[in-house]
Amino acid sequence: MIGRIRGEVIDVEPNSIVVDLQGLGYVLSVAMGGVYAVGEEVDLFVHTHVREDTLQLFGFRSKVEREVFNLLRTVPSIGPSKAINIMATPIGEIVQFVSDEDVKRLTKLPGIGKKTAERMLVDLKDKFRAIGLEVSSSLPTKAEPESQLLNDLLSALKHLGYKPGSAGQAAKKAIQELGDTEAFDAVLKRTLDYLRTL
Repeated sequence: MIGRIRGEVIDVEPNSIVVDLQGLGYVLSVAMGGVYAVGEEVDLFVHTHVREDTLQLFGFRSKVEREVFNLLRTVPSIGPSKAINIMATPIGEIVQFVSDEDVKRLTKLPGIGKKTAERMLVDLKDKFRAIGLEVSSSLPTKAEPESQLLNDLLSALKHLGYKPGSAGQAAKKAIQELGDTEAFDAVLKRTLDYLRTL
């Protein structure tokens, strides 16, 4: 079983990357392929999923991401492929939706219908709390576009293991450069670029 991979990204697809490790190219399914760049050195936590005819690797930038992925998979009808697609949404938002028992927002996650959303509330709320993921306040309903984008970026970066100070500095710089109407993935990618230079 593979638990961690450190190497150079040699190919990027929307939902996967190839990491070169001593001449072997490992294909890893990832939540957002767009935040990786060819030539980037990565150190990823890995979940190895084995079926009768398939061995599939899923890559994560932090242990927390991998834990959330594994918790999502405990919900009936959420397999690994659906779980990794769900995680294109920042972890903070997923936890918030579950904490708020917001079935409507959960059904907007990829592949999630009403019954699965209701089951997520039952199965995940205590499990998220058990690993320290809990949000007590409701999502802001009328946030300024920039502040909402910044909050989403900081939430994602926190769960990727970045410290608030440097994360906030890089996120504000990325928003200033790209604007608050740019797609979240694009701004996150630029933020990560800035973080590598700090």
